[in-house]
Amino acid sequence: MRLTRLAAAAVALTAALATTGPAWASEASTSQLAGCSSVRDGWSNGNVFAFNQPNCGGIMLGYAEGNDSNWDAAGGGFVNAANRAVSVLNDGATDSSGLTVVAFYDKINYDYVYGYRCLDRGDWVPDLSGLVYYRADHLTPALVKNTISSHLWVTRGQCADASMMG
Repeated sequence: MRLTRLAAAAVALTAALATTGPAWASEASTSQLAGCSSVRDGWSNGNVFAFNQPNCGGIMLGYAEGNDSNWDAAGGGFVNAANRAVSVLNDGATDSSGLTVVAFYDKINYDYVYGYRCLDRGDWVPDLSGLVYYRADHLTPALVKNTISSHLWVTRGQCADASMMG
């Protein structure tokens, strides 16, 4: 009788966790998505965004519908923003040319030699920590967090599968 009650209690607890999950897990996933999804839902479609804090929080470093070859220079949507991005969001529009993916580069002028990472339309990365740039030469890449210096709108086919994030 006692084993039956313990077994029933274990089954009930397992079922409760399976349907709701631990409290900390649901809180973490909600807070991770809330910032970036609210930015995506609150702004007009067609831009790439970068922020200096996780979850699309803190200071918005900039946003752009077009390309920006130097995140430190005026003219492309980002100014004094190079090497500061902690989270990014691609809220790009459907483009007849297929330019819906954003390629982020470690260096200015879309210099892919030092690495790049791509983000598909509608995706975001709430925390760039731990991500490294994709390098075709397989040399040691830099971390992406706090190192993005330029971005370029590209097609999905222009990005190596291993470069995709989000």
